[in-house]
Amino acid sequence: MIICTRVLPVKTSSLWLGVGLGSVALFGLVGWMPSPARGQATGTKTPDAAESSAFFETKVRPVLVERCSACHGEKQQAGGLRLDTAEGLARGASSGAVVVVAGDVEKSALLRAVHYDGKIKMPPTGKLPAEEIAALTEWVRRGAAWPVTKGVQMGAPTSGGFTAAQRKFWAFQPVKRSAAPNVKNAAWVKNPIDAFILARLEAKGLKPAPPADRRTLIRRATFDLIGLPPTPEEMQAFLADKAPNAYATLIGRLLASPRYGERWGRHWLDVMRYADSADSRGLGSEGDFSEAWRYRDWVVDAFNRDLPYDRFVINQIAGDLLPPEDAPQAGGTKLAGLPATGSLNIPGTIATGMLALGNWGNGDADKDKILTDIADDQVDVVSRGFLGLTVACARCHDHKFDPIATKDYYGLAGIFFSSHILPKLTPKGAGELFLRIPLETKADTDRRAQFNTHTTELEARIKAEATAQYAAFARSMLPQTPRYLVAAWNYAHRPAGQATRALAEFAQAQGLQEVPLRNWLDYLGLNADYRLMTTPLRDVLNTPGIYTWRGVPDCPNLTVNTTDQAHMLLTFTLPPKSVSVHPGPNDGVAVEWVSPITGTVQVTGKAVDADPACGNGIAWAVTHRQGARTVPLASGEFPNGGKQGFAEGKTPQNLNAIPVKSGDRLQLLILPNGDYSCDTTTVEFVITQKDGAKENSHVWNLTTDLIDEPLRANPRADRYGNPGVWRLTDMAGSRRPTAAPTPELAAWNAAVGPSADPATLEKAAQEFSKAFTLTDARSPFALASEGEEGLLPAEGRAALSGLRTELAMLRKNPPPPVVFANGAQEGGVPESPHAGVHDVHVHIRGRYDRLGDLVPRHFPTIITGDVPAPKLQGSGRLELAQWIASPSH
Repeated sequence: MIICTRVLPVKTSSLWLGVGLGSVALFGLVGWMPSPARGQATGTKTPDAAESSAFFETKVRPVLVERCSACHGEKQQAGGLRLDTAEGLARGASSGAVVVVAGDVEKSALLRAVHYDGKIKMPPTGKLPAEEIAALTEWVRRGAAWPVTKGVQMGAPTSGGFTAAQRKFWAFQPVKRSAAPNVKNAAWVKNPIDAFILARLEAKGLKPAPPADRRTLIRRATFDLIGLPPTPEEMQAFLADKAPNAYATLIGRLLASPRYGERWGRHWLDVMRYADSADSRGLGSEGDFSEAWRYRDWVVDAFNRDLPYDRFVINQIAGDLLPPEDAPQAGGTKLAGLPATGSLNIPGTIATGMLALGNWGNGDADKDKILTDIADDQVDVVSRGFLGLTVACARCHDHKFDPIATKDYYGLAGIFFSSHILPKLTPKGAGELFLRIPLETKADTDRRAQFNTHTTELEARIKAEATAQYAAFARSMLPQTPRYLVAAWNYAHRPAGQATRALAEFAQAQGLQEVPLRNWLDYLGLNADYRLMTTPLRDVLNTPGIYTWRGVPDCPNLTVNTTDQAHMLLTFTLPPKSVSVHPGPNDGVAVEWVSPITGTVQVTGKAVDADPACGNGIAWAVTHRQGARTVPLASGEFPNGGKQGFAEGKTPQNLNAIPVKSGDRLQLLILPNGDYSCDTTTVEFVITQKDGAKENSHVWNLTTDLIDEPLRANPRADRYGNPGVWRLTDMAGSRRPTAAPTPELAAWNAAVGPSADPATLEKAAQEFSKAFTLTDARSPFALASEGEEGLLPAEGRAALSGLRTELAMLRKNPPPPVVFANGAQEGGVPESPHAGVHDVHVHIRGRYDRLGDLVPRHFPTIITGDVPAPKLQGSGRLELAQWIASPSH
């Protein structure tokens, strides 16, 4: 394709070819051949013929050779049928039967035979695996194409030696400079390429087209170089420019445009089977090559920066193994790309994304096959894209038309088996996760580590200082314990006329602080209810049938699985038809049954850790709230991954016969037992009426009552129609004890009641104060947050403020976030059969479970000839890249 009357000027690199000749000329140096579609290509669709050829060579020919050629091959043709050549297939059996009808699955006798649908069942030794039958069926459906390739036939399998004809084939000869041919119209020739074009035209009796007018010329040049039309302003400027170098100026401007790299880089991305996503359904997930765009941008940048072609090749195959780009290279040159320091070649690492972006059937449960498919994809893209050879066909057999032996394939594959694009293999049945390489130099990593260390140290100092200050405040308040006890009792039992009196006003009138007084009300069980969860969510994590009530901000919560199947969400599993709860960072979650009866009930149930992957185990308690007073009934705890029935906890006898009045509450508490983050707990909470006639006895089951329309309301009615029976609550901020009361609290509860006189209150408060020494976070005098630090003395506030200011200043200048690239690294996939660097055995017929000779890693011998391969360091990727890019090859 000539875009104008002359070949366009080229960019400065001697290894990039004239872009005016289009993509064929652009990639002519490496004998470019389009690769089969292996992803969601961004450019021109690969021809159907190439797709059919690739499908036949990788899926069909191996089956015919492995399963059929022994009886229907070169040495033997049972029934006169030969299935190792296109001619034999077309000729059919000696009976005249047509074996395959292109495009017609039903009429193809071959398919009936392999399906065992008729009298003839092939192969007679046993039915083919389903995937092989599917491959043959798809081949026939596509038209039963049998690729006819012109080339040098391998003939009989060889051990690496080639015939003279094979060695002399034109494609394997060194590139030679040809003299420009003589032409008749020498005046038309402006550069040597013109002479070659004109010679072919004159040989056909043709003449060059007349020069294009300037309006046509700028349109052709602009479309071809940047893929866009010229703007009206650009058009007018070119038409008005009468300078002799106007055209050269136009071309220079277009080559300098960022659109040039975007236009021409996409052709290379097609060759490299580029895709933005492995599967758009998982776009950006861990199982996707989410950083593919970095490789795309690297290619565009390489075109725009005129990166020399040898560097373009080497970076994509082994850029991670090159020295950092700010270090001098041989000849005083530097690699093109982004600046980098330290020991990491950042743009080179990004460039190896080419090896990571293949479509090799991620998700296959056969992990050994995944490894062989990855290596095959990499052999294929490197050999097609850089060498113009279909080496991948030799995975299963010596190549029939190109002089590539199976051992050459595995010599090359060993290089890629000794590299990896996966961090490790996932469990069987799970999709693989692509390697995400941090693009950080050592200096970046050291700075990040220093920042994190300093931040962690400051946070620890602030926490220690706050804990010390809070405890000191609590100790300073201990002498005032009697005053707060009496004031808390008086506020809880204030006259009806003062029911709306605010706690802050009451505390001020008593000369007390509001925060400690509120905490004492909580500690004595005189405070208001736990707060209700108010945020309902349906189809949690896009899972239909999973419903959640959420606290603030999102933990604690209560989740109901209304389906008949177990569902794994994140790291926890919700059993079918179940209720699970999760405590918050510092406080628990409570499910409350508000008694609609006066009588006697029994409590049964259990707690099961639904998230055994992490955490510190589970703590639980059942309490009885009577008016303003809470009585612990039973409690327990169990290790991570365990479970416990209420009958296995402490004091389970208290659950057998509980006298309740209408309005009393039985509460199931699930508490953080260390690290709350993995404490999702499946609970069963059942209250059974023990008195009254059997036919009138009721059973309240949390799970049964919540399964139907879980988000209907909170509080919600029971199945008998009693309103407000179930309350789903958040214990955040509560100081109410959840275990058995301490001796001093038990004595206080025994001494005072709703009508205690002032003298009794004062005496009980003094007795309580003698034994009360609590100063940690459980103490009513302990502060709970930074917002309550106004109660601290000035020097304490100043110490904490100074530390927090230092931390805030540090956080204003954090290191930049870590960025990642999908690419390749040295050594086979860690913790896999191919971990490390090693040669590989021939996989007979491409099967990893049928191993042949061990093949040293090497390059295709038809190209290297008798010259020994260079000594490989590590995987050999760098030596391979340098060999491919060397002008001598």
